[in-house]
Amino acid sequence: MNAKQLTKTQRRWKKHVIAALQSGLTLQTYADQQGLKIKALYDWKHRLIKMGTLDDAAPLPALFQKVQLASSDYSICTINLPNSIKVEWPAGATPEVLGGAYSQRSKNEHDAAQHVGAEVRRSTRSRR
Repeated sequence: MNAKQLTKTQRRWKKHVIAALQSGLTLQTYADQQGLKIKALYDWKHRLIKMGTLDDAAPLPALFQKVQLASSDYSICTINLPNSIKVEWPAGATPEVLGGAYSQRSKNEHDAAQHVGAEVRRSTRSRR
């Protein structure tokens, strides 16, 4: 379906969806900045994809970006992600160290979730 076959409303939302995807912002942030309802933006994104009008029209930004450090005088590297998560690691850490830290964190979170699950099961049994 080409742009001429789209209704005025469809063209309007297509422009918003493309702009949102290419902005590098989260869809929520884009919607907030444009005064749009996030549900409408998601709905139109999926509707336009289903119609086949977003195939190549809205290339997504790269998932990985090359970074260059401004200075070599540092001891901790920090990345502030758009979702308010802050990631820090010691300068000079190797990929193996970073991978091991991630694996250990995942294992710790898994162990903690199992512990909480066991506590919930125990407290449920004690109420009977």
